[in-house]
Amino acid sequence: MIECLTKKRLLVPIGIFMLVLSAHSLWGQEAEYLGSLIDQAPFDRITLNEANDNVAIDVQLLSFPDRKVPTPFPENGSLELRRLSDPSVLYAVSWKDIAKIELYEQLVLKEVEQMLAANRLSDAFKSLDFLHKHYPQLAGLKQATEAYLQRD
Repeated sequence: MIECLTKKRLLVPIGIFMLVLSAHSLWGQEAEYLGSLIDQAPFDRITLNEANDNVAIDVQLLSFPDRKVPTPFPENGSLELRRLSDPSVLYAVSWKDIAKIELYEQLVLKEVEQMLAANRLSDAFKSLDFLHKHYPQLAGLKQATEAYLQRD
């Protein structure tokens, strides 16, 4: 369940409908970017479960301790977030409605893998350099760097 948080933490059913509806249309817009992720403002991505049409929503960076997503997700409660497309509104998403959370640094690493597959070595180098500077302990970074070095 997705809640729009106001001063009184009211559930806004129309807001839920609009969030899901606009997430479908905005997701396509947010996914169509020019350049790489490191050229954009950082964001995290939440993918809702099948009951919520597997909608992916780009959100402002989430504040998890040490940027680690809780595993497993909490059984109760909700995650508060702000959508990139509407950062002035605070939403709450029930943990049970979340299928996956991808952090910005994980998205950049995934993009590096796509760049390597497409033989875009210059772009991959820039993104790997960014990750080494800002997220040196990122899981999978060493393997991606080795893959880059082998291709180069």
